[in-house]
Formats: sequence, C-alpha cells, structure tokens
Amino acid sequence: MNETWETSENKRKFAGKKEIGFLLVAAGILCLIIFFFPREKTGDIIATVYHQSTEYTKINLTQARDGTVIKIQGDLPVTLKVKNHRVRFVDSQCPDKTCEHYGYIGASGEQAICLPAKVGVIIHSSSE
Repeated sequence: MNETWETSENKRKFAGKKEIGFLLVAAGILCLIIFFFPREKTGDIIATVYHQSTEYTKINLTQARDGTVIKIQGDLPVTLKVKNHRVRFVDSQCPDKTCEHYGYIGASGEQAICLPAKVGVIIHSSSE
C-alpha cells in the first residue's frame, strides 16, 4: 500500500495576510483613481445622413427632441425619426423595407443603410 501523509510543509494557504493586505491597498488606490479623476467627455452623439453618396444633413442626437422627423425626398422617399437620442428609418418606399428593421441606432459606430433609396445613417461622436 502506498499512502501519502500530509505534513505541514505540503499544505499551502490560499492567501496570507501579506497578499490580502496588498489586494486591499491596490483596490483602494483603484477606487481613488476612478472617483477623483474626472473622465474625458465623449462629446455629443451625431447622426450623419447621406443621400446618393453626399452628406445630406447632420442630426445632433444629444440635443434633438423626441419625435423629430427627417424626410428625404428622392426617387424612393425615406423618413427618419429621432427618439431617446437615437434615430431609425420609420418609412421607406423601397420594395424590401430592410432598413426599417434595423431599429433605433445611437451608439458611435452604428450605421443603417437603405440601398434602394441610396440613404445611409452613420452614428459618431463629435469628439471623433
């Protein structure tokens, strides 16, 4: 029979007093950094609307009122609507209406495009 006996040399504690103390000090310093140093403002959120590859208009979503409607007249008219600092296609005369299914977009980098109407919306921050 092969038995192993545990000795006090083989046992190891999960964390000693020094490790716990170090973790508490590090967490305290991190909390001070987070709460006392202001974060950089990201700026307003802007929706740039393009029609036929040219800039049609810009909408400041941070300041736009809910219910603001933007109508784009073209071969296939498109209507955009602003709500809760976001924008979406609400009506398009294109045959498949895929653009209406994007829903609201409002985060920097998001985009929605209606290819048949040649209309695109790209969201970005004013600080970019």
